[in-house]
Amino acid sequence: MKVRTDFVTNSSSSSFILAFNSNDDIDKIIQDSVECYSLLDSVREYKKYKQAIIDLLKSSLRTQVDVSKIEDIVREEYHFIAEYTVMDKYERANRYEDNVYTKSWNYAKSEQGQKEIENLIQKAIQRVKDAITDKDLVYLVSFSDDDIIGQQLEHYILPHCEFTKGVYSHH
Repeated sequence: MKVRTDFVTNSSSSSFILAFNSNDDIDKIIQDSVECYSLLDSVREYKKYKQAIIDLLKSSLRTQVDVSKIEDIVREEYHFIAEYTVMDKYERANRYEDNVYTKSWNYAKSEQGQKEIENLIQKAIQRVKDAITDKDLVYLVSFSDDDIIGQQLEHYILPHCEFTKGVYSHH
C-alpha cells in the first residue's frame, strides 16, 4: 500500500501495467495512442503538448518488469483498491446502521473481509496474467495529474490503450 508522508495535494496518481509485443513498434503505438485518445481542448493546445506527452510516456519505459514478478506487482498496486471495494460493498449493504464506516473498516480486517479482499486481488492478478504473454515487454509506470501532460496520460490516454493491461488508481 502506498502511504503519503509528505505534503498532500489534491492531485491524483495512477499506475499502469503496459505490455508491448516488441521494441520495434513501441514508438508508433505510442504516437497513435496519443493522437487517438488525447482530449486536449483545441488543435493549438494539442500541437503544443503532443510531443511532450509522447516523450514523457516513452521516457517512462526505462525499466522492464520481470513477468515472473507480475503477481507481486498487481498485489501491491491493487490491494488498497480491493480493500476499499470490500468496505464500500459493506457500507452500501448496511448504510442505515450506526457507525457503518467503523464497522466496514472492522469488516475489511475480519477473516471474511480478508478473504473477499484476497479473492478480488487474485482476480486482478489473473486478468493481468491473461492479458500478457511471456514474449511481451512489460512496464509499470505511474503518472499524476499535477500538470496537463500527466493529466492527459493518467485520465485520457493510458486507461484506453490496447497495450494497457492494468490500471490502478491511487486517488
